Amino acid sequence: MSFRYICPYCHVPIDPAAMELSSCECADLRVCPNCDSPVVLAMRAGSTQSILDVESGRAGQFDPREATA
Repeated sequence: MSFRYICPYCHVPIDPAAMELSSCECADLRVCPNCDSPVVLAMRAGSTQSILDVESGRAGQFDPREATA
């Protein structure tokens, strides 16, 4: 039995090896082959981005005035 990952967007079980690797300046991502949504694997050290910003496509558009303590 192989490990399956459940996509948080389309809720389809997917083999992680079938997911394309991607990244941005603040996170390592994989792309769901079913719905093409980015899924965060790990945030990079020192990143001030939130996971929600990265997954919603707002990565790289961080405004420090939006940050909350």
